[in-house]
Amino acid sequence: QTGGSSPPSSGLITASRGEGGEEGEEGEEWEEGEEGEEEREGEQMPQLDGNISVGSLSVSSHSEDDFLIPVMVGHRPVKQRPVDRVPARRTVRRSNKLIDALSVPRITLYNMRSAWSKLDSLAEDMDMRATDLCFLTEVWQEAENRKHQEAIEELLEIHGVKYVSTPRPGARRGGGTAVACSEEFFRMTKLNISIPKPLEACFTIVRPKNTTGKITTLICCSFYSPPRSTVRNKLAEFLVATVGKLRGEHPGARVILAGDRNDMRIEAITNLDPSLKQLVKFYTNKKGDKVLDVILTDSHDLLQEPMVLPPLKVDNNKEGKDSDHKGVQCLPRSNLAQGGGAVREKIAVRRFPES
Repeated sequence: QTGGSSPPSSGLITASRGEGGEEGEEGEEWEEGEEGEEEREGEQMPQLDGNISVGSLSVSSHSEDDFLIPVMVGHRPVKQRPVDRVPARRTVRRSNKLIDALSVPRITLYNMRSAWSKLDSLAEDMDMRATDLCFLTEVWQEAENRKHQEAIEELLEIHGVKYVSTPRPGARRGGGTAVACSEEFFRMTKLNISIPKPLEACFTIVRPKNTTGKITTLICCSFYSPPRSTVRNKLAEFLVATVGKLRGEHPGARVILAGDRNDMRIEAITNLDPSLKQLVKFYTNKKGDKVLDVILTDSHDLLQEPMVLPPLKVDNNKEGKDSDHKGVQCLPRSNLAQGGGAVREKIAVRRFPES
């Protein structure tokens, strides 16, 4: 090529023709450029951005060490910012029932069939079972004999038990109700409530000496409804009315009613006061076919299922007859799983295939 002719369009660096003896050399150099161009036409050269192209760089300006490592760059989607999740709200229900249960007494219930002949047996039973509060029916205490009542109180005080009673009014033998309280952890006060004749009930206020929960006052009553009584409905109405009055005088107080119902229907009480629940489910009479001795309370969530106890025996040095009713024991809950029967629930499950 001569004059202003330009080098080939391949973009390779070549020399132009000069004058004289340099023409041959330049011709040789041009010829070499053409050969190098032919050799590099099929050669893959890496670009500066990492992609591969053919003949994009001159070997004269870069060495092999300057070439970048070939990198295959694929499609990279833009990373989206994760959507903020709404935190799941879980309601954790905390229960103080076990703390409140510490202020509930250990309860027993006995049909005495004469308290005088079983005082030692009663005191020993309360000590052995660590009973705090014992409800007694059919104490057979003489209403007009004050010395008899004082003798009973003195004998039980020797064992650290406070005894309050309401004998059967009139000259009829039998009947009568009482409450015995161990004074180690609780204090008991008899309420001066007029009991209409011929109803039989004994009301007391019981307070724990060391309050650990919300329960500070217990309204307790021992009642007795004789067999074939014609005033059993009046007794139920009187119990509910008196409890309602005492609740007004002692806000927040809990209620425990225990006694021998005989023919009185429990619904006569629970229908008038739905907060009360009857806890005893087993037979307590001698034949084993009736639930005569009952415990009604609004603190059923703080008590365990009642347990049956053997009848009290007559003291060794006294005359009389053994009790013909089984005893009842009801303890405070010491575990949240206690206090209720097993709950059966049917759950449908869909099994995953083995694949």
